[in-house]
Amino acid sequence: MVSLVNDTVQNSSIISVSNIFDRRQDKRVQIALIVCLRKLFNSQMYKKAVETINISANGLLIVSDVNLEQGAEIEVSNFNREVIVKTVVRHSTKDTDGKYRIGLEILSKNTSWFVPELNFNNPLATTHIC
Repeated sequence: MVSLVNDTVQNSSIISVSNIFDRRQDKRVQIALIVCLRKLFNSQMYKKAVETINISANGLLIVSDVNLEQGAEIEVSNFNREVIVKTVVRHSTKDTDGKYRIGLEILSKNTSWFVPELNFNNPLATTHIC
C-alpha cells in the first residue's frame, strides 16, 4: 500500500500528486502556437484564433477567452487550412484570469502534427500557425 504524506511516497523520492492522477499516455510538448478554431457547422471562412498551451499526438490544451461546451466537435487549423485537425472538447476550466483552459482530443488529422518554424534568436517565441 502506498501512502502520501506532504506530496511524498513513504520510503521513496518526492513526487507530484498531480502526476499520480495524470492518466495520459502521450508525451505533452509545452509550446505556444496560435491556431484557428471552428465549429464544424460554421462556415470555413470563420476562424477564432486561440493559443495552445501544450500538444501531444492525441490531444492539445488551449487557452481561449470563449468557452467551448464539452462534447463539441471543433476543427483546429492553420490560417490557410493546410493543416486540419478534427477534435472534440473533453474539458474546460475557467482560469483566475477569466480565460478558459480547454482540453481537446484529436479525432482525425491530415498531418502528423504541426511543425513550427524555430526562431533561433528567440526559441521561446510564439509560433503562429493561424
